[in-house]
Amino acid sequence: MKKIMRNAVVLLSLTLIILMTACGAGAGKEGPKSYKWGETEFTVKEITDDEAVIGDKKNSVEGKCVAVKLDLGEGVIPQGTFEKNVRDGKFLLAGKQPKNYDYHMSNMVLTGKGFEAQLTGEMTVYFDMDKDYQINEEDLVIKE
Repeated sequence: MKKIMRNAVVLLSLTLIILMTACGAGAGKEGPKSYKWGETEFTVKEITDDEAVIGDKKNSVEGKCVAVKLDLGEGVIPQGTFEKNVRDGKFLLAGKQPKNYDYHMSNMVLTGKGFEAQLTGEMTVYFDMDKDYQINEEDLVIKE
């Protein structure tokens, strides 16, 4: 009887260890972090220096081109608001402002300043980094 109880305790202990390990395997892996500019919420999908993502943008940089992919989802952000936030230092990678960006435009809206493009969906923001720069997600600073 003691042998059966001991085996049951060992089996239960191993089961608990396996369950705790499985639960802890995803620890530290968070989903994409959300940011909000005005009414528009967006996420950072990827930070990469992959030439397939960067394409011909690599020819316009002096150092190393790094691309940050954003997802605006169904939301829109006025192009002027995006560009103002960039100028104001609200979007930085290792202290540097973006050099260029590609975007999808949903429509044009008539404002007091004329027509303004509304950015939507996915967009890619390009940074001209030092040649030896190593991608670190913590270097990305987006102020709301």
